[in-house]
Amino acid sequence: MLLAPWALPAVLLVGCIVALRVAGAGKYRTLSLRAAHSLLQGGNLVVLDVRERAELVGGVLPGALSIPLSQLREQMDQVPPGPVLVYCASGMRSRFACSWLGKAGRQEVFNLAGGIAAWRQHGLPIAARPG
Repeated sequence: MLLAPWALPAVLLVGCIVALRVAGAGKYRTLSLRAAHSLLQGGNLVVLDVRERAELVGGVLPGALSIPLSQLREQMDQVPPGPVLVYCASGMRSRFACSWLGKAGRQEVFNLAGGIAAWRQHGLPIAARPG
């Protein structure tokens, strides 16, 4: 079956529009360690740790709320209002969490570049495991 000459460009255009709408949903920014540390010192920031409970043994960022990524969709209402800094071990899982939070309508969502591993490697403050 042959397609009309305009069919392929039209399909590509529709695909691009859909991709842009999906990419626009769930917007977040990835922050450097320095920027994240400055935000933390400024206060008025929700810090969300999306690692699993067993991963918290080595500590958390100061003041962090722990909701594992595997439970975040069901517990999103437990994340207090305001800007949110999300992190995990390396920054990969937190990207999913940031996207979900953005799609849920959160406006200021930030992903910590490199996660807690980079944070720890740079000697930034770590708090004891919550609870």
